[in-house]
Amino acid sequence: MDKLRERKSNAINVSNLNASIERIRAAQERRLKKLTLFRRPISTLLCFVLYCRAYAWACIEYFGQHRTLSLSILGSLLAAVLLYVTPGPHQLYVQSFEEFALIMSWWVFLGILSSVGLGTGLHTFVLYLGPYIASVAMTASECGTLDFETHGDNSFVCPEYSGEIASDPITMPQILLKVWLEALMWGAGTAIGELPPYLVARAARLSGKASQELEEFEQENNTFIHRMKKQALSFLPRLGFFGIMLFASIPNPLFDLAGITCGHLLIPFRTFFLATLAGKAVIKATLQAVFVITLFDLKKITYLIEALEALVPPLQGKLHDLLEKERRKLHRLPGTPIQETATASSWLSLSFLWNMVIFTMIAYFLVSIINACAQEYQAQKNEEELQKIRNLQNIYRKE
Repeated sequence: MDKLRERKSNAINVSNLNASIERIRAAQERRLKKLTLFRRPISTLLCFVLYCRAYAWACIEYFGQHRTLSLSILGSLLAAVLLYVTPGPHQLYVQSFEEFALIMSWWVFLGILSSVGLGTGLHTFVLYLGPYIASVAMTASECGTLDFETHGDNSFVCPEYSGEIASDPITMPQILLKVWLEALMWGAGTAIGELPPYLVARAARLSGKASQELEEFEQENNTFIHRMKKQALSFLPRLGFFGIMLFASIPNPLFDLAGITCGHLLIPFRTFFLATLAGKAVIKATLQAVFVITLFDLKKITYLIEALEALVPPLQGKLHDLLEKERRKLHRLPGTPIQETATASSWLSLSFLWNMVIFTMIAYFLVSIINACAQEYQAQKNEEELQKIRNLQNIYRKE
């Protein structure tokens, strides 16, 4: 009788724990949705700081376990510092390499910002790479040469001899070669930015845990679009390298989920990263550069402006004057600052509005990253709390 009562009591406890888990999970989800900078700024910032501390400690532990890699990186850094501070004829090459490395690192960094954050990435192609390629294309079309600087104080200035020497028209492949390295570095950055979802899902699978993003995706409403997404992701592991490369080479909002799927299926890191790098850096970035170069030919822009001014009478002459102003900037003397016309409404200039757009998007990106990191940290703590209840549930079941 005592054993029967004990079993009934354990069954009741297990049932109560099941109900408690559901209630606690529902409460946790409600609190997690409110964990944002606008609703709970102090709690969100605290969770963000704790997340950064945990991530930094995990990096320290990783390098402590891989001493060969750590010593190699440390040795390379020391050698670079010695080359940088030691005087000699090699300093000319060091300075050239430093300038080149900083420019390329900037584009890689912008690429990382564009893809990191599970859909909250900063659209750096629209803000930076696209306008840069457009500027190169317009300058080449106006100057009739590619012999101009694209970085520094004298960037995008036509050479003095460009109008005196007759030459063949600049072709699209020639312009592409001038911007391809920057586009490649930006594409490589986007490939690096896709690694965190893959690595997190892979680590969760190896530790026996489920991926929260995949669970949320499975719980979505069974709509036509949702079924199409599931069908597309189901083909990914079958196609392997070429499937991942195809997903990465087209504008694809599903690629974050593709990275999580690849990590969950334990697809090798080399296969995932090389396929992503080939798709995003070699194929996608090149196609985007070709599109911008084709679109921003100076003759096409002139035709477009004439058509717009004909369709919209209030714009008559204004867009053409703006284009002529930009063309005059390309023919200024090297070292001459760009003269801005001071007007009563100068604060409403295109430059000011564009800077405000960039500032708004950067602010939104930073807020999204802080919210995402804080919610991920809190989600981990919530899962640990539920795991304690599950462990207690297992104890009652065994008894």
